[in-house]
Amino acid sequence: MVTQSELAKQLQNETVVVRLQRHWFNASRKCTASQNEKAAKTFGAKGKRFRGQKELVDSTDPEYRAVASIVRAMESYWNWMTVPFGAPGKRLLRVALAEEYKKQDELLSAKLIEAQAALRAKEDQLKAKAEEEMGELYREEDFEGGIADKFGWETTYTQESPPDHLKKLHPDLYAKAEAQIQAMYEAALNEQVQELATQLAETVDALVKQLGPKPDGKKMQLKECHLDNLETFFGRFKALNFGASADLDQIVQKAQDAVQGVTTKDIKGSGELKDSLHETMSELRQKLDGMIVEAPKRKMRVKD
Repeated sequence: MVTQSELAKQLQNETVVVRLQRHWFNASRKCTASQNEKAAKTFGAKGKRFRGQKELVDSTDPEYRAVASIVRAMESYWNWMTVPFGAPGKRLLRVALAEEYKKQDELLSAKLIEAQAALRAKEDQLKAKAEEEMGELYREEDFEGGIADKFGWETTYTQESPPDHLKKLHPDLYAKAEAQIQAMYEAALNEQVQELATQLAETVDALVKQLGPKPDGKKMQLKECHLDNLETFFGRFKALNFGASADLDQIVQKAQDAVQGVTTKDIKGSGELKDSLHETMSELRQKLDGMIVEAPKRKMRVKD
């Protein structure tokens, strides 16, 4: 049987640390002290009792939304293709998936450049609208550096390992650093299990709710996406799982077996199949609840 330590070493050897630093135009700003003071007087209040916020840009503007959506898409892709690595902004990517990841990064970067050009051409118009609608709240310095150029991301790839020179100069420090890094990868295995279990639980839960009886007597609204989301998860699990939890492996296998070859048409056409699938998925959902230690900091998005 493979030990946790051996799995952690495998994780270290087969992955690279990917750091994503996202840049964003802060469209919502706090009002200055003088602006808060003036606004507070409207309500007969002291300035220190009032904290205002102003919106610099109409976030529904098509060019603004296009740029913002590309940056969000890159962040979502980074989350989807990687597994946790403890520190914010750092996640682990399988070396085998690195080329695929880089191609998508380059594709979205090219789209961002094109969208930024369109937004940049409209910035004067957006600023003029802001000045007209914001009145005394408008400050030119809020737009310093432009709007479009504030968006973007930086991707860096690193390997976590102690400096080679320490091995000869300070063998004990090298060993200590190596042990600390080993512990980081062992913790990453647990984080990975938690993230995958939570994602599966959310996906299974959405299916269970549609398969179960409705209190209002209405028919279930089972959609193809409820099964598609499971298939999408199975693909991600296969690509990112390192086998750190035999229990999770078994649950995933049972979920796969339960929906293998099943369509929404099959479920809607057979009460027996619907009830059987509801029972199986409900049991798996309960087992997943027992595995999840705490709520994750972030949720994976699934189709509605």
